[in-house]
Amino acid sequence: MTDLKKSYQIEIAGVGGTGVLTAAALIGNSALIQDIYVVQSEIHGMAQRGGVVNTEIRLGPVSGPLIPDAGADVLLSFELGETARAVRKIKPKVGYVIMNSHIIVPPSLGIKKGAKYPEADSILALIKPYSEKVFLIDAFELAKEAGDLRTQNVVLCGALFAIPDFPLTIESLKQALNIQFRGKEKIIATNMKAFELGYNKMKELMK
Repeated sequence: MTDLKKSYQIEIAGVGGTGVLTAAALIGNSALIQDIYVVQSEIHGMAQRGGVVNTEIRLGPVSGPLIPDAGADVLLSFELGETARAVRKIKPKVGYVIMNSHIIVPPSLGIKKGAKYPEADSILALIKPYSEKVFLIDAFELAKEAGDLRTQNVVLCGALFAIPDFPLTIESLKQALNIQFRGKEKIIATNMKAFELGYNKMKELMK
């Protein structure tokens, strides 16, 4: 088993239908391929109705599946508003926050008279005190460029893998994609393109 000297912890936040669980599976399988110890926990809201879906992934020397508050190295958020809900998990100042700029208005908000989705600037204002490493990525547009809007989750995985000193490799992710979509060459190719677009965008933003 690969021995990580220190743990690496990833909080994934999103809503039902955005591919949170598939992304978590890809990350977890990448760790297993590299023989890195991994534990994972999931919190499901009303997924089919746009409810909250969170996954916590812990790599290396950890005890238990849950990331404590202020313990995550990365917050990977698939929906802008959900970032604010999960930001307490991030390591203060040094943790990375990667957010999809594409907004998904929850159905519950739509049926409340007078309720409005918060402005993006107000959400960012809530997040920035927690971290100096906040990156906004339009995964919707990059997934469209890849050829399938369903690959927004893999775009964000690409951004995750671009973080300096991230312990998982692109090669392990490629193998994980082949496991996830075994025998579906076109789907694998589209997802790999989405991954590369997200990876390159994150590298560009970090310059």
